Amino acid sequence: MDVDKRRVGLVNDLRAAREFTRAAYAHLADEALAFPKRPELNLPLWELAHVAWFQEYWCVRFPHIASRPSCVPNADARFDSRAIDHAARWDLDYPQRTEILKYLDDTLEMVATRVANAPTAQLYFYELALRHEAMHTEAFVMSLHTLGLPAPENVSAPLPQKRVGTDIAFEGGVFTLGTTPNEHARFVFDNEKWSHDARVASFSLRSTLTTCGEYADYLEATRAKPPRDWRRTASNGWEIRWFDQWRALADGAPVSNVSQHEALAYCTWAERRLPTEMEWEFAM
Repeated sequence: MDVDKRRVGLVNDLRAAREFTRAAYAHLADEALAFPKRPELNLPLWELAHVAWFQEYWCVRFPHIASRPSCVPNADARFDSRAIDHAARWDLDYPQRTEILKYLDDTLEMVATRVANAPTAQLYFYELALRHEAMHTEAFVMSLHTLGLPAPENVSAPLPQKRVGTDIAFEGGVFTLGTTPNEHARFVFDNEKWSHDARVASFSLRSTLTTCGEYADYLEATRAKPPRDWRRTASNGWEIRWFDQWRALADGAPVSNVSQHEALAYCTWAERRLPTEMEWEFAM
């Protein structure tokens, strides 16, 4: 990819990610942001500030951390996840919500203006910050659903699939797993380094995802306990929870709101199994 196009695309992606981040909790009043202290959740104000801090730390301040303090006082002591235990994040002294949103805006603008002149090797950190923010936006959505809070405006329900799945057979064999060192110009997570030969046995993979309707058939046939976010209606149909709402089950939509052990139980009933990570890699 042309380096200039890569820089333009990177700025656009950073802005899009920040737009999603700012919108994640924008529909909630301040009092709704007082999430309970639970191991699977982060306090919203801490997590928003952490996203801004991470971007500022790696794209603006690194590697001269000591001589380039954060634009927010005591940011390293409050928003560095390596230094702040998860449970302690509920007890910190936070800036106001408006100040944290300004921190998000200020860090984005600092980074956007630096991309054009950043050494090519330094672009790794910009892409790292982008992917870090993407992972946190998934956590924002997960937290809202977990607590039964309204969905952000920019999150929509998955659409039903338009085709019937068929099994695709793969013979298996030896293939290259991981990223080769000569691809250093693109972003690579450390757990993707480096390429090596891997062997996978023959297997088959369905061309479409398991649907809600298929999972409902399993529940009907086995009388298994429904997942926590599934329930029968008065007319003996099914509803599935979508954030703070219960919606009629869309038979053709990809199955959701099931745990791993519930998915494994379905596979046993359907005489199937979940694919391994290596099989996914091979199939792609």
